[in-house]
This record gives sequence, structure tokens and C-alpha cells, in this order.
Amino acid sequence: MIILITGASHTGKTLLAQKMLEKYKYPYLSIDHLKMGLIRSGNTELTPEDDEALTGYLWPIIREIVKTAIENKQNLIIEGCYIPFDWRRDFEERYLSSIRFICLAMSENYIENHFGEIIGYESEIEARMIDADCTKDSLKADNRDIINGFQHAGEQVVLIYSDYEHTIKGLLDRQSKFAGDEMNIKRLPEQDLRILTELFDYNDVEQMIRECTQDLQTHKIDIFVLYEQNVLIGELHVMYESDDENYAVRGRRAYLFAFRIREGYQNKGYGKKLLRDVISYLQEKGYVEFTVGVEDSNEKALHIYRSIGFNEFLLRKQEMYQGDVYEYSLYLKK
Repeated sequence: MIILITGASHTGKTLLAQKMLEKYKYPYLSIDHLKMGLIRSGNTELTPEDDEALTGYLWPIIREIVKTAIENKQNLIIEGCYIPFDWRRDFEERYLSSIRFICLAMSENYIENHFGEIIGYESEIEARMIDADCTKDSLKADNRDIINGFQHAGEQVVLIYSDYEHTIKGLLDRQSKFAGDEMNIKRLPEQDLRILTELFDYNDVEQMIRECTQDLQTHKIDIFVLYEQNVLIGELHVMYESDDENYAVRGRRAYLFAFRIREGYQNKGYGKKLLRDVISYLQEKGYVEFTVGVEDSNEKALHIYRSIGFNEFLLRKQEMYQGDVYEYSLYLKK
């Protein structure tokens, strides 16, 4: 995952990045450090005061760093100014699904009532010279520009109204949905289907997306995914009961299929974790019978299913609903 943190001056972007590093163990890159390295090394004649020109100069570099990190399946926090309002147009969906964007800004009342604290904390993480030109009016103008620019581009802006610490804590807690310390199982939204390519090398990704999208729209199917520290570990698809006699499920029964665990994470308990948590979730929804289909040559999957209580109830091979693959059916009733 890539976390982009931007916003107005003095809003604590670097402090938030530091707290995320400590909590999630993601490294972070300061755009200010990149800027000063390029300026001091003589690679540009721009100065730290050339904000608009620096955005045009730095953003293409940042953009390609983001793409490279995503392609390498690396986690990274990038914080600082010089992220354009329309930054999303530079990324295809396969990149956007791996990016979380945070924009910080302060309300005018907060600036008015907490100006002394804002200035006092400006060197909380990085040592820097006190900005003599930083006044209440300049801060208010800077925050208005940031709020108007990003909101006009359709982005959400996190506004600090009264309690800075509470706002930062809320951001850290919210981010836990994507980068929690524990394993996290969740439904996969249809628009995020492309991330499944992390688990399986599809010969034709676009065809996979089309077929999977059609299945989701035609059948009663959910896709569950397992994450740990924001690494996609596994997937499990569930097809629900239907009145169509051609389907493989009946009554309050759910049919589990497309069970995959990422290479390098197999034989470590992740498969059982995914199966058990999905079954527990479905039980809460009222499902009492679960069927899985597995090829008779897939001994690893058979071992996992049996170890959590599945029993073979139909030993003859049968054709799966979507094609020519033959399977054993196994059954679990709680």
C-alpha cells in the first residue's frame, strides 16, 4: 500500500507519517527531503520558494516512485506538499486501488484559537527555522487554497477543528482497516477485482476481470480476501443459495470455491484462518451448510478442508457449474 499525506503548511503531515511508521512499520519519504536534495545538489535552479514550479518538477518523480513501489508490492508513506489537486488522473485503476490519500487542513477557528501551539510544534519532527512570514492570515489563506483545491477535485479533506490529537488518532484508527496489526478478512468490492492478480498469474487479466464481473452481476457471489500488514494473503469466493436448479447450492447452504493462498504463505495456517473466519461470518448470517469443490489431485486443499471438519458426502466426480473441471464435493454442517 502507498499512503499519500499532503495538506497545508503546519498541519502535522510529517508527524502523522512518523506515527504511521511507528504503528504500521511502513517507511516514509519526505518530499521536502527530496526537494532539498535536488536543490542543494545543483540538479535544479528552483528555490524552496518556487512552490508552483516545484510541484510541476517534483510530482512526476513522486508519481513514478509510487508506481514502482506498487509494482514491487512494497508499502510506503509519502508525505509533503507538491502533490497536485488532480493527482489521480496520473494513475490507472490498478495503481489507485493500492493508494490511500490523506489531506490535512485546519479550520480558520482552529488557527485563530491555536496559533501559538501551531507555531510551537512546527519543529516537532524535523528541525527547521522559524518562519517569520507565517502569520494567522497567511495560514488561513494557505488552508483555504488547499481545502478549495482538493475539494473541487473531488478529494476528501480532513479538517482539524478543535482537537489535533483526536484528529490524528482518528486517522490512525481508520487506517487500521487497511494496515492493521492483525489479519483482516473483508469482502472485496467489485471495483477492486484487479488486485486478485497478486495471487494468481492470469494469462489474460482483462478477460478475468470481465468474467468475474459478469459472475458477480449474474450470481449471488461474494469474494472474501485475507490481509496481513496490508499484504494480500488469500481469497475465497462464496456462491449462495439459488432457485436455479443448475446451481450447486440449495437451502441455507453456501458453496465455497476459488480458494487461493499466496505463494510463500502456504502451510502456515492462513488457509484455515480464511476458511474459519468466512464460515463464522456466514453462520452469523444464518447459513448452516457449507459445500466446497476440490479436484481430487489437490491433496493440500483436501487436507485443509478435512482438518476443519469437512466430510466427503459425494465421492463420485461431478462437473463444476462453470466448466469442465471435475471435483470432489465436501460437506460441513454446524
